[in-house]
Amino acid sequence: MNWGNIASAILSVAIVTSSCNASEISEEAAIALAKRHLRGSALALSSTIVSARKWSTPENDVISKNSTSARDQRILEGLAGKTYWLVSFRPAKDQLGGGAAVFVDAVTGEILGAVGSR
Repeated sequence: MNWGNIASAILSVAIVTSSCNASEISEEAAIALAKRHLRGSALALSSTIVSARKWSTPENDVISKNSTSARDQRILEGLAGKTYWLVSFRPAKDQLGGGAAVFVDAVTGEILGAVGSR
């Protein structure tokens, strides 16, 4: 039995269930879901500065609407018409690269996409 997966599933249910009475999940819940999504990635989460900002347009600080990347266009399509949390993980020390961003649906908690370290 994989207790890590069971604990993650329980966390997801608890976060989404606790948000059922409210119209949207909290910033803290979005960050927890984003961290869980990045667990096992190359990104050292303990060495990052985490921030979250709620968006309601597909365009955001991470992906330009003019991006020609197929991945970016898929993510933008998934963000269209939704309110979502953009959870950013930035290296604590100045360096080139090494960050990540996770898009979390503000109502369901679903991961809508991610860019950066994986």
